[in-house]
Amino acid sequence: MRRRRAARDQQAVRQRPADDCPDLSPVRFAAFGLGDSTYENYNHAIATVVAAVTKLGANRIGVTARHDAASGLPPGGLVHEWTDQLLAEL
Repeated sequence: MRRRRAARDQQAVRQRPADDCPDLSPVRFAAFGLGDSTYENYNHAIATVVAAVTKLGANRIGVTARHDAASGLPPGGLVHEWTDQLLAEL
């Protein structure tokens, strides 16, 4: 049920007229995805969010980091590397 509702909501956003969408050009953002590669849609949510906000004009800072819970490694190490790179770009 939730998947159908989410798909319907995503479709409604995609079909929204361009003049009804916010201008996010002043927005800068960074993205970090937490996922599990044993799932078919591994880190699909963060890719969807990044695509949606950049389509509205937002500017991504750095790369989108993606942690894989199936790796067995805690996300902390990747978070530190990612934030160091972000801080270097600011």
